[in-house]
Amino acid sequence: MGLRLSPGEAATRGLITKSDAQEMERQARAGRNQIPIVKGMPQRETPPPPKAKLSLAAKQLSDKKREGNEIPQRRLFDAVRVHLPEAQWEREGLIPSRRYRADVFIPPNIILELDGYGFHKSKEAFQKDRLRSNIFTQHGFRVFRAFTKQCLDDTLLAELVELIVDAHRNPMSANVQ
Repeated sequence: MGLRLSPGEAATRGLITKSDAQEMERQARAGRNQIPIVKGMPQRETPPPPKAKLSLAAKQLSDKKREGNEIPQRRLFDAVRVHLPEAQWEREGLIPSRRYRADVFIPPNIILELDGYGFHKSKEAFQKDRLRSNIFTQHGFRVFRAFTKQCLDDTLLAELVELIVDAHRNPMSANVQ
């Protein structure tokens, strides 16, 4: 998963206006799951002081996000939608007894999950995510996991999209002998 902020949190941090946040929340309540990318979001004049020393990869990702406001999950979604326009953003309710949300859902049974470091830096979060993935699989979904760099690097993203499109067009078959 990538970094996710609620519209209210984004407004509090000065990334979007309060009226934009209210409109996004209104659309979400109305059942529209598409979250627009706000072009030209205001940037903080000075970045907040780092809480801890960032690894080189984390710093490069942070710099990349600031340069183009790219959200890895959005990039993956947009790339998949070129070939599979039926893809859905952050789909909920796929398993009636669970409150799980798929990062991207491609009917009838493909789920794309983005594994970002921010959400998996604790052992507990990592384990919960694996359980969630296994439950999706148990209910007949095909789960594809992506990592942040894979979504931000054009070559890696193209390879991933090719795998997903091929899986969508070719029902699963085990070639075990």
